[in-house]
Amino acid sequence: MATDEISLLQRFEACQQTISDFENGKSDQERLQNTVEELHKLEKDIDKLSMFSSNEDFTELPSNSLQLLLVSAYLGYIAENITGDPDKRPTYLKAARAYYRTYLEKLLAYNVIAFKLPWLDDEGQVIGEKETTELPKIDHSIRRQQKIQRIQTLKKLEEALAQLKKERERNDDEATLREFTVVLLRSWALKAMTELEAIAGKQSL
Repeated sequence: MATDEISLLQRFEACQQTISDFENGKSDQERLQNTVEELHKLEKDIDKLSMFSSNEDFTELPSNSLQLLLVSAYLGYIAENITGDPDKRPTYLKAARAYYRTYLEKLLAYNVIAFKLPWLDDEGQVIGEKETTELPKIDHSIRRQQKIQRIQTLKKLEEALAQLKKERERNDDEATLREFTVVLLRSWALKAMTELEAIAGKQSL
């Protein structure tokens, strides 16, 4: 692996630690702000190195680099959780929405996820020219069932992550790393869908 890529991964892992700490109540707003800046730099460096190309199949991507696909998801998560000026809250939510969508669209393009993204048509094009904040018109019982199914799936993925983490401690080979990262990507995909629904609800108020 090139030195530039090793540096990217080290910087990414520091950002990942901040996200983990924040989820567990061990990080503050200042660290989140600093992490946003670092994630934006990572985003630019990843593009500069052309690490993810639409011409590549997911199986061709190096296992060590797959976790960098999470940059967009982490930017969305932080944008959604930044506190401060209430007047900027709509701007932060709009940014979070865009980052989560970008993340999900990347995973769909690489066939990491198979579920339909409601803002894309069957050809993968964004539906409508203007940005809509409303949730798709779905029967409440169907939406409730979707949420229950998503929660159940996420629980299974998190259990798989815990098991794979133990496996990596015993035998951190490439196959285990790749499986762990794919499960991690999919778990964040479900989180992103849940957060997009929450953001849509907040924006419609």
